[in-house]
Amino acid sequence: MPEAYLVCLAAGLVAHRVRPRPVPLPPGVRPVLGWPLVLAGVRLIGGAVRAAGPVDLERPDRLVTGGPYAHSRNPMYAGWALASLGAGVLARSGWLVAAAAAAAAWTHGDVLREERRLAESFGAEFAAYRRAVPRYLGRASQ
Repeated sequence: MPEAYLVCLAAGLVAHRVRPRPVPLPPGVRPVLGWPLVLAGVRLIGGAVRAAGPVDLERPDRLVTGGPYAHSRNPMYAGWALASLGAGVLARSGWLVAAAAAAAAWTHGDVLREERRLAESFGAEFAAYRRAVPRYLGRASQ
C-alpha cells in the first residue's frame, strides 16, 4: 500500500520546496544514517514482494509467512517507512521526515483493518502467526 507514502511524500516535497525545514544533522551524518535506512527499506520491500508472489490482496487464499514475513507481519509497510524516513534524512528535509511519519500513521490504520479481515479469513492460523511475529519490526506481541 505505497499510496499513503506516495501521497504524503509528494506533499512533503511541495512543502519542502515552498518553505524548507532542514533536518539539523551534520552533513557527514546524513549519508551514514540515511542510506542504510533507504537500503534496508528497499530490501524489505523487495523481499516481501518476492515472498508474497501472486497474492490477491483483496481476497487472499493463503497466509504468507515465509521470507521477511517470518520476521514482520508487514515487511512491505515497514520497508516503505524506513525508505521514506531515509529519503527525508538524505534530503535534509524536515517535511519529508514528517511526511514519512504521517504516511506510517495512515498505513497503520489500513493495517489494523487488514488484520481484522485476516483474522476472519484465517482464524487460528492467523492468531498463531500474530502471536509469533511482530506487526512491523521488533518483538512479537503476546
